[in-house]
Amino acid sequence: MNNLILSLIRYFLFFISFVITTCTSSHSTKTFQNESDYRTLATSKFQGQFDVLFNSDSTYVLCSHSSKPTALNPKKSVSFFIYSLSEKKIVYEESIADGSVRWTSHNEVEILSKTGHMTSENESGVHLFIFNVSHHTKKQIDQNSRDQ
Repeated sequence: MNNLILSLIRYFLFFISFVITTCTSSHSTKTFQNESDYRTLATSKFQGQFDVLFNSDSTYVLCSHSSKPTALNPKKSVSFFIYSLSEKKIVYEESIADGSVRWTSHNEVEILSKTGHMTSENESGVHLFIFNVSHHTKKQIDQNSRDQ
């Protein structure tokens, strides 16, 4: 009788460990697949090195690539896209001249672009935009009101 109970306990423990192992490995595969998706896109779009920045709650990823200035094009350009890990798609993509991109909050990306020429005395040639990943909206920020 004791051997029967020990055998049942062993089978039960084996079954529980099998279930836990299966659930854990399935979760790891899904995480790897999400990582693979945006990395594959970035590799094909940028054909080289790129930077990866997650927002604070890791629901979106900002992938960017800066080109080096050349004699023909003395300004660097920045190409980037924002990828939704939950939707598994690019929600925004752009290339900007001589600028930068960065997360400013968990759902906003700052896009700074320098045109290199001023259209008026009051214009600095710098354009600042905020892209909201939650609403998929981009708005321009007035540099004069921001600096004050």
